[in-house]
Amino acid sequence: MDKQREVGRRRFLRKAAIAASGLYRPEALLCAINALGEDRVLYAMGYPFVHPKASIDCFENTPITDDVREKIAHVNAERRLKL
Repeated sequence: MDKQREVGRRRFLRKAAIAASGLYRPEALLCAINALGEDRVLYAMGYPFVHPKASIDCFENTPITDDVREKIAHVNAERRLKL
């Protein structure tokens, strides 16, 4: 990878975040965590397209630690949005 591309990639990863919503899949959440890191993933509800219970159940059953789950559920959003 050339130097300019690497600089752009680092800049993107430093500022980017992703909201996991819609047709929620645990595999997609794990992929986002692996690609961007647990501090850059936010949980979002896909209502009215996805029933809240189905979305919450999938999130709660994703194999991540409670600390990571808490970050994704609200800590990351609070930090990024300065709440």
